[in-house]
Order: sequence, then structure tokens, then C-alpha cells
Amino acid sequence: MAKANAPFGEGTPFYKGFSQIADFYNAGVMGPDPLGIGWDQATDLFVSKKAAVVAAGLWFLPTYESKVGSADDLAAFPMPYRQTKDTPLKLMTFTDHFYGISNSSKHQDEAKAFIEWFYSPEVYQTYLDQAKLGSTFKGVEANVPFLKAFNEQYKPAPFLYIPGDGAYTELSNSIQLDVKALGQEMMSGRKVADIAKDLNTKWEKAKNNK
Repeated sequence: MAKANAPFGEGTPFYKGFSQIADFYNAGVMGPDPLGIGWDQATDLFVSKKAAVVAAGLWFLPTYESKVGSADDLAAFPMPYRQTKDTPLKLMTFTDHFYGISNSSKHQDEAKAFIEWFYSPEVYQTYLDQAKLGSTFKGVEANVPFLKAFNEQYKPAPFLYIPGDGAYTELSNSIQLDVKALGQEMMSGRKVADIAKDLNTKWEKAKNNK
């Protein structure tokens, strides 16, 4: 995207993806006032069985269990963003911690030692089992019965989400790209075409001013 002057327009992955999201929003499946309710309110409704579905990741499982006592009556299904049932079902995964070591750090050796310790098979395995998360490392598998049952039922193909390189990050920060805010605008009725046109204008200007 950082190499393109207009990465948001019609025909781009962004436009296709956000058009699918717009279809989902416009289907009216999120209640009469999706922007008028907070996350805590939504999950409280779900836990008290006053809402049928809540959109969340595996990280919500411990919260649900702590409020209900178990996950015996809980089920999950993938977000339906593929075009047909014959399309392979992909499931986005991403790292659970974004650790890095600054070049200006005075304690690089200590920071490296900590990261190596945290992501060692023994420690990372214990963390995953405690937090009930999926693994982002080959050779370390999550021991989460709920996740195993989900994978056996749907057999999704995981792919790793990578936010972008330095050039993309610089440009997206420059135009203050906030996909969550875009989602709110779409829920309020703003068209994807208008969003894309505005973003392309800002993106090209930021790119030319580098």
C-alpha cells in the first residue's frame, strides 16, 4: 500500500473488504443502535442471555467463564466474510504481544533475554494455557479445549496478520488512519466510496510530502 498513490479505491483489497463489512452492517443484525452501547453493556447482555451473539476473539473466553462459571453453553462460529461456502475458510491470527527492542535502549541484552525467556516453550506454553489463547509459534500448541473443538468443527486455515512495514506505518500515522473510526462512520451511514475517496486524497498528499 505504501507504494501506491491510491490504495483505497474501487478494486483494491481495502475497498473490497470494507464493502463486505458495509454489507454486514447494512444487514441490520447488530440491533437498533449499535453505536449507543458499550462493550461491557454488550457482553453483560450476552452473558445474561439477552443477546444471541457477541463478536469477540478467543480472548473473551476467560471473561465469559469468570462470569458464568463455565463455557458449557458457549459456542462459536467464524465471522462469515467469505463469498461462498466453497471458498476456503481462513481465520486471522496475530501475535498476542508486540514486543520489540529499541536501538536506543541501554539494556538491550536484558530485553533480549526477557523475550527469549517469555517465548521459550515452557514459559509460553504455560502462558497460553493460563490465558487460553491460540499459539503464534510453531512447535507450541494451545491446550484450550474450546479452541480445539472449534478447529475440529470448522477446520479453518490460519493466516498471520502483519500490520504493515515502516513506510506504511509512517503514511497511515500521517493521515491518522483509524479503521475502528471508519467502522463507526459506516454504521452511521457513510458510504465506502466516499471514505475511499477521502483516504486516497490524504494518502497521496502525505506520500508526495515525504
